[in-house]
This record gives sequence, structure tokens and C-alpha cells, in this order.
Amino acid sequence: MSITPEHPAELDRRTVLRRAAAVGMLATPAIGLLSACATSSGDEKNEQVSGGTKSAANPLGAKEDAPIEVVIFNGGYGEKYATDVHEPLYKKAFPSPR
Repeated sequence: MSITPEHPAELDRRTVLRRAAAVGMLATPAIGLLSACATSSGDEKNEQVSGGTKSAANPLGAKEDAPIEVVIFNGGYGEKYATDVHEPLYKKAFPSPR
């Protein structure tokens, strides 16, 4: 049975399984197409910068004079938390100019 205006609440197991199978069959090619968009072209040349010394104060081994790139999600808290709190903490940890 299918959902029709005459029978809006009738939904049986067979209908649910058919619809799930149809969605699965449509999703498989779509995932393949979308995965092609997610890969990089390989044309970009990423410059590798040698890291600094790892320590308790610098667990990621960031080099003190290397440039840094930060990506901030402007969500519910905005970006003020990163610029007002994290930026001064980073500058305190790495006082050398960037």
C-alpha cells in the first residue's frame, strides 16, 4: 500500500523497505560523484616548513618564526573568542614577530 490522500497513515513494512532500497540505489552513484569533487587536483604545491622543538609549552612543535594560518568558524560564539582570547595567548607563547 502507498500513502494516498484517501489513506494518509497507512505505511507498511514493504513500502518502507522499497523506499529505503530506492534511496540506497540513488545514493550510491551520488556519493561517487561527490567524492570526485573532494579530491585535490594535485596542482597545488604546499610548502613544507620544518617544525620547531616539541615541548610541554609547544606540543605541536610550531616553529616560533614561521607564519601561521588560522581558520575560525564564525558560529554561535562568533569569531571574537579567537581574536580576544586565543590570539593574545599565542602571542604570549610566541613573542617573535610573524
